[in-house]
Amino acid sequence: MAVSLDGTNDYLNIGTMGNFGSGLNVGYSVSAWVKLDGTGTQDCLCGQVNTGPSIFTDVLLNSSGNAQDSNKIRAQVRNAGGEVCNGYTTNDTIIGDGNWHHLLATVAPGAVPVVQIIVDGVAQDISYQQRDNVNDNWANLDYAMTVGTWNLRSVSTYPFDGLIADFAIWLNIKTVADAAEIYARKRIPLRMFDSNIQVYLPLMGPTGAALATTDWGCKDLSGKGNSVAAEVGASVWADDPLAPQSWVERSFGGAWVAAAVAAGYGSVIGSSVVVPGPGPGVIGSNVIVPRRGVA
Repeated sequence: MAVSLDGTNDYLNIGTMGNFGSGLNVGYSVSAWVKLDGTGTQDCLCGQVNTGPSIFTDVLLNSSGNAQDSNKIRAQVRNAGGEVCNGYTTNDTIIGDGNWHHLLATVAPGAVPVVQIIVDGVAQDISYQQRDNVNDNWANLDYAMTVGTWNLRSVSTYPFDGLIADFAIWLNIKTVADAAEIYARKRIPLRMFDSNIQVYLPLMGPTGAALATTDWGCKDLSGKGNSVAAEVGASVWADDPLAPQSWVERSFGGAWVAAAVAAGYGSVIGSSVVVPGPGPGVIGSNVIVPRRGVA
């Protein structure tokens, strides 16, 4: 189960994400499972552009620098002073081969900023189109962050053609080891649901059903209170890159969930699992996550 975007006008609107923009001095990381329908166009995983020569961010597939380039991936940031870091892969990442792949992209600002792009747990070679000193001068977002398009001041640009699942953004820099763990687990581990996570969209729902913002999978479970809306297209749920298990079941195993429930530490409510501890969808001391099935 994943969200399907048609490459024309479908996308998810996350909003301006509070103080995300002013916190970009520590860098950001984006994680998602993606399945592209082709390599002929640039496909934006997420991004937005502020008014004037100010803040923008993006992670763009089938792109190098500012041009279409099959199977390349770029990530970039611009600060409020107009300084830019734009890094892209120099090798063939096979991201557009029609299969599911896990992508982790990071941008670390500084006098010499650093871009990491990691596909299926493997770091890719990076070149830079522009590598300014982007060490300071940050501001909050004027325009909403979007998933599945680059929000060019309310104009949908580089729409994503394919499937996206298990999407997250952090205000810190994740590592190759983190990416390899996500890829091996097929799920973001519990330890990464810390105060640095800014948005987490499991993007789960019943296969073939129309996408609704009331679905568990379309909600932001980061605890940051972002309001998520499905825009324009009638996106649908499609096939799943992951085993049919909930985030908790994949992270700890179905037996752990069953034991926790049996011991009274958690319970099953409808299509969700409730387990104790910090993390996404916190209510009191419990975590509520959608079930994908049984382990």
